[in-house]
Amino acid sequence: MRAWGFVWMVLPVLVGSALFVSASAASASAAPTQPLGRLTFELAALEHPAFSLSGLRLHWLPGGDAELEVARVQVGARHFERLRLSCPGMVWTAERWACQNGTLALADSGPLPLHLEWQAAARRLILTLQGEDVGRLRAVVPELSGWQLAGRFLARAALDARQITLRLEVQRGAFSDAAGERAGENITATLQATASRQKTGWQWQTTLESPEGGWYVAPWYRSGAMRLSAAGLLGASHLTVQQAQWQLDGLGTLSGRVYWQLPQAERPGG
Repeated sequence: MRAWGFVWMVLPVLVGSALFVSASAASASAAPTQPLGRLTFELAALEHPAFSLSGLRLHWLPGGDAELEVARVQVGARHFERLRLSCPGMVWTAERWACQNGTLALADSGPLPLHLEWQAAARRLILTLQGEDVGRLRAVVPELSGWQLAGRFLARAALDARQITLRLEVQRGAFSDAAGERAGENITATLQATASRQKTGWQWQTTLESPEGGWYVAPWYRSGAMRLSAAGLLGASHLTVQQAQWQLDGLGTLSGRVYWQLPQAERPGG
């Protein structure tokens, strides 16, 4: 999967979460001193050059619980339906907002355990998702819809004005495409990616390390450790892989470079 795909995987969730934080702060400033029952805030649409949200509804419940519903999230050519974020017992201070032991659901998918935190001084949003079934990532990555997936995962993303970081861990992972020509089993892997805003675009780098697992690409099968690293630049109309290395235990290292002109629908803000 392309490095930019991992950024888009979490971006709709981050956008919806940031809106949730802003709406929560606004509700607090207008709240009277006496306890209130259920409060509901509604917004028909929110437009931005990079994304759009429609059908927003924030429920503020007695005891500090909160729920955010978004009917549709659009990012470029990709859209998500019926996002629902639940935050029982939201922590709220001048320094930080935190949604602890929360859940996130899209459309008809089951809820994923979630931790969301906004750090006011750094203006940084941190999102953590974890699940027993890595296949549930298909709800936010449509390209995985034709694959059979298994395993546990933990994903953590952090976003501020200048940088995005992502870490994804998979344990006891397995995958297979519909034809069975690409597959893996008993995989332990960690993906780390960062992207920093520059004048010419986003400078990014990523590493994928797998100390164990079996990998099959017909007719080739290989078990053991592997490491993939890459770095490059995502510009307004192109993706450059300035350096890439693929290391296979006992076989050696492959290196290369790639320049790819992005289709209009996949360009940032396109």
